Amino acid sequence: MSDLSLLQTGSSLTLPVKRLLTRPPLFVDPGATVQEAAQAMQRAAVGSVLVTSEPPGIVSDRDLRGRLIAAGLSSQTPVTEIM
Repeated sequence: MSDLSLLQTGSSLTLPVKRLLTRPPLFVDPGATVQEAAQAMQRAAVGSVLVTSEPPGIVSDRDLRGRLIAAGLSSQTPVTEIM
């Protein structure tokens, strides 16, 4: 059974995550601004970016809306402040 047919039948929960990924993950440094992260996400046409901090983090479209824009923060805010 192919990965596509597993997804269509709802059996995808048994697949390893790496088989569900269709492209490499997008990373930004912890010193990146949210504007830089958003621009990288836009260029890659993805909804989230992984932050190479310790511990690692993730910033999503939802974080940009809820933790940045709604909070009135600057686009120059470091990604580590909203992840």
